[in-house]
Amino acid sequence: METTDGRQNAELIFSRNGPQVATDWSSDGKWLLVEDNSRDTGRDLWALSLEGKREARPIARTRFQEWGGRLSPDDRWIAFVSDESGSSEVYVVPFTGSGDKKRISTAGGISPRWSREGKELFYVSPDSGSIMAVAVSLSPTFTAAIPVRLFDLQSANTARRPREVGYDISPDGRAFLFSTPSEQPLPGGIAVVLNWQRELNAAR
Repeated sequence: METTDGRQNAELIFSRNGPQVATDWSSDGKWLLVEDNSRDTGRDLWALSLEGKREARPIARTRFQEWGGRLSPDDRWIAFVSDESGSSEVYVVPFTGSGDKKRISTAGGISPRWSREGKELFYVSPDSGSIMAVAVSLSPTFTAAIPVRLFDLQSANTARRPREVGYDISPDGRAFLFSTPSEQPLPGGIAVVLNWQRELNAAR
């Protein structure tokens, strides 16, 4: 890759036969989560060390499709999507690779996102287009409550049932930012959700 001033600044750090997409970066900058699309097993999740020999290890590599990996704020857990049940669902596994995965969504889920303080895990319901919130605890072990619906997206966002929805949560957890196509009409109003933290606490 060449910068605008003509310097070469790109360095190859991970390569396999199929295309790869970086999905997240650890908070200490030592690990990169990569989604690899291989001919043998389809979409898989890998963790790439950015130190030393920069070795990569598989996090979720099965005959099913796994994608959308996101590291928890303490870098101990990974939320991702798998279709092993026959539909897209959100799961959490230990970053170490040892230990069972825990299913988070109950009726379909994509696009997991952690809150900055690690007390909630959000995802999108691909069928209803709802933003779901799950109260979680990261330590000493991972626990998750029942998902709670926060609000619905515009129908245009979910008409095609995408594999991923572009959005993020503000650092204070009080606002959501969404990426929408430029040709998509603006919503006719503003939806305000009140007391959703209380609903999450009640679901713990």
